[in-house]
Amino acid sequence: MTQPIPSLFGPVTLQSGDVSQPWSWWYQCAPVTINQMKTPSPQTETRVVRDAASYGRQLGRMQDVLTVLISGLDRRTLDEADRAALGEYQTMIDEVAAARTGLHAANAAKLIATLEHWKRTQPALFHDLRDDLQAVLAEN
Repeated sequence: MTQPIPSLFGPVTLQSGDVSQPWSWWYQCAPVTINQMKTPSPQTETRVVRDAASYGRQLGRMQDVLTVLISGLDRRTLDEADRAALGEYQTMIDEVAAARTGLHAANAAKLIATLEHWKRTQPALFHDLRDDLQAVLAEN
């Protein structure tokens, strides 16, 4: 049995302007404070984020639906402004994907560094964790 892994990815502090970055909440594993936003019902906002889906997940699903709808458009029928708007939308989608990839790569690097550190400084913990990880990775 492995010991808990505190601060595996380092501390993450949620600032009031970070509500558009809900993936940081997962790493912090802390309740989200909604009352710093301009909303008439912070309790409802908290309930939606806690029980249904984070803002990032909500936005991601809407982006997926928009992408499907846009793929069926005949762009030849659109005026220049609409084609430009679609181009900006696609650029945003590409930037979001790149940011996610960079975040995952950075977290993987931190995980590897942490494991290397534990291998040197806490061999028993490292071996327990290694065995647990190997079991999870071997699952289909």
